[in-house]
Amino acid sequence: MRKFNLFNNTLIYSAYNIGVRGMNYIIVPIIATVLSKDDFGRIGIILSVSTLFSFSMNFGIDNSINRFFHDDNIKPKAFLSTYLFVSLIITSVVSLLLIFGITITSYFYSFPISLVDLAFAFIFALTLVYIKTYERVLKADGHAQTLAIFGLKRTLLKSLLLVSIVFFIETNYIGYFYALITSSTIFFIYAVIILLHKC
Repeated sequence: MRKFNLFNNTLIYSAYNIGVRGMNYIIVPIIATVLSKDDFGRIGIILSVSTLFSFSMNFGIDNSINRFFHDDNIKPKAFLSTYLFVSLIITSVVSLLLIFGITITSYFYSFPISLVDLAFAFIFALTLVYIKTYERVLKADGHAQTLAIFGLKRTLLKSLLLVSIVFFIETNYIGYFYALITSSTIFFIYAVIILLHKC
């Protein structure tokens, strides 16, 4: 039975990864017809800063979910509520420090990207921290199908918003991030509600 579950979950994860990457490969050439090289450059910088922010917001403690979620000595609900509490404190403190540091530094140093771009990176990173936490809980709990459906829905919504916003509303990198942040905020709210319910 365990071998079947492992094989079944592996197939689901493989199909999920192929589906997500396939949608991303399809969407990039489509929006490339509208966005300029400068827009893509800004998108690359902002996503890099966002990755740095997201790591700073939890210091990789989400890796503990795989290790401790089903530990015999720890109840999953107790672990998850403690994890969310610690994660909230770290995220809040780091967020305040980042906002304060960026605000003070901007008076003395000219950033290669604007404060609006940094806000995009910050908000996107904040939503991703809790989306990734929810995905790790699903993976630790063995819910491969739920994880795959969640990821595919997120990618599909992001793709639809990218095409509609970038083509018809804001045809630059700002439109790209409006779409990205809108889709990630929707799934961030969903993930937080489910995680709190699990506590």
